[in-house]
Parts: sequence; structure tokens; C-alpha cells
Amino acid sequence: MKFISTVFLTSCIYAISHAQFPVSWIGKYTGTMYLSNVNAPKDSVIVSLEIVEIIQDSSWTYTMSYKSEKFGDILKEYKILKVSNENTTDYLMDENNGILLEMTLFDDTFYEYFEVENMIYSTRLSRHQDTIEFEIFGAQNEPSKTTLSVPQEEKNTQYEVNSYKPLFAQKVILKSIR
Repeated sequence: MKFISTVFLTSCIYAISHAQFPVSWIGKYTGTMYLSNVNAPKDSVIVSLEIVEIIQDSSWTYTMSYKSEKFGDILKEYKILKVSNENTTDYLMDENNGILLEMTLFDDTFYEYFEVENMIYSTRLSRHQDTIEFEIFGAQNEPSKTTLSVPQEEKNTQYEVNSYKPLFAQKVILKSIR
């Protein structure tokens, strides 16, 4: 009996500590996004995010609105789609214009990596207690620097490394307003 209680308790603790998308993500959030760019002064915009379940455990709306006197109001209406295969669960960001971006979920954090018009982008969307943190940054899709490592002793192997200089970063910590 003690063994069964221990296993049950361990399972409950694991389930609670690893609660992931979508259960704790659904809701409304707001915050200030900070914009950094190598060719422009720092700036900021007010951002709101709302995540709503469309089909249980299958699809969700992801609506982000930006409010700025300088840039105007911008509304981005996307969907997050769950795609389950035999051994894995994947997610897609559907931009509602024919574009589908693959998302990987690790420990309550979504990651995306994609290219558009010779720019590479990386995003991170993560949930921490009552906040969601969103970050995107990008670089030209051509190396800004290429270097070679010093040959390794045993095999005399060298590695070529391409470096891509980040050109912009945007980050917001969105607080729950449920």
C-alpha cells in the first residue's frame, strides 16, 4: 500500500509540475514590448495577447494586438494547431494566410525557427506562473563571419563556423489579466 501511495503521489507531483500547453495558457495577457534594432533607436509598443480554445486539445486562437502612436494598431490573428503522430506531438502556428510554421514545445516553451525573404528568425514563447514571455530576433540569412577552429590533436579535424549577426530583437513579458 505504501508503494502504491508513493507512486500515485509522485505521478500527481509530476503532472502538476509539468502542466503544459494549453491548460495554463488560455486567457488574456498584456504588457509592453521592447524593440531593439541595430539601425534604429530603441522603441516600445503596448501588446495584448489572447489565447482561446477552439477545439478541445486540438486548436487554439492566438490573437496578438499591438497599440502604438508611432506604428498604429496592428492585429495578428493566428491559430495554434496540435498535430499528433504515433510517437510525437507537434504544433503548428497557422498564420491564416497559407503560412504554417512548425513549433516545438519543451517545458512550457514554444520555439520556432524560420526564414522569410533572406532573413532568419527565431522565436520563443514561454509560460511562467501568470505571465507569458514572447521574444523574436532575426538576422540576414548570409553569414556575417566565417571562421575555422584550431585543428584537434588526435584527428587533426577543423570545423568551419558561420556566424549570423542579429539585427533586431523584440521582447515582451505579458501579465495575465483574467
